[in-house]
Amino acid sequence: MSVAPRLLVDRASWWLDLAWGAGAGTALLGGWLAARRLFAPARELERVMARLLGRVSRQEIVALALISAVAEEVAFRGALQHAIGGVGAAGIFALLHVGPRAPFLLWSLFALAGGLAFGWIMELRQALLGPIVGHLMVNLVQLRRLADARGDDTAYLVPDD
Repeated sequence: MSVAPRLLVDRASWWLDLAWGAGAGTALLGGWLAARRLFAPARELERVMARLLGRVSRQEIVALALISAVAEEVAFRGALQHAIGGVGAAGIFALLHVGPRAPFLLWSLFALAGGLAFGWIMELRQALLGPIVGHLMVNLVQLRRLADARGDDTAYLVPDD
């Protein structure tokens, strides 16, 4: 599968893609922080995810966030959305974020919200830069927060070598 350059970014208005992505990322992060404050299952999910993440360096956080944001947006918004539509792609994206316990339902709902937001940006702009930027923001901030979690000594940020 090859991705056309125009699909990645509109050179004439790349800054709009950047702004839409940053706006969506900020809104999603704000929504998660509100959920975390209001719902005990959101806090439980963070504890579970922090334990699963374990010890990671800053470089590992950046690499994981960047690789997953680019790969998932190319796959879901760049390919699947074109084939089955934005709602279908967002639904499958959410289903792939299902976990084994009840708190993971929030992760699936958050993924659905992100998939819908990034899908809408893709439809609006016809370029992947916005969805990639928004997804990258969410991943970087959330992975850093989980790595810095002090409620469990198995998850903390290790110094870079």
